Amino acid sequence: MALKEKALKRMAEKLNAAGVVWAAGGDWLLAQKGWLRDYHDFEVTAADDEAADRVLTRLGMRQEGDPASGQAAHYHFDGADVTLMSAQSLPGGLPESVAQERLTVLGVQVPVLTTEALLAQARQTGNHRRAELISACLGETSGKAD
Repeated sequence: MALKEKALKRMAEKLNAAGVVWAAGGDWLLAQKGWLRDYHDFEVTAADDEAADRVLTRLGMRQEGDPASGQAAHYHFDGADVTLMSAQSLPGGLPESVAQERLTVLGVQVPVLTTEALLAQARQTGNHRRAELISACLGETSGKAD
């Protein structure tokens, strides 16, 4: 995964330098927490979709996302796939407090969604697999009848 981490480092450097309020999430974050074994792409949620889109578009190939599932756009660069999640994929958008936690990736600070925000985003976008995984890892019950 070293190539993908290099892409994450480059992306973080560019988003941070542009002053974009953003946070990484998705399967990459679940893998960092030890809740998934593998990840194949990165998800980014930004407070300002347009500012993040400008930065990410300069990094590589861009294609439109699926607004119905909260995806603003997809990008491919440096051997990695990145999905920009719309700020509306989080109830209330992305306040800076949602990304208080930071991980260091190849010497660069990467803001990450809180577990609560990651769960809320999974539920908001209809990603039931991810919502159930996070709930199970947190020891929550799904509320489904047996």
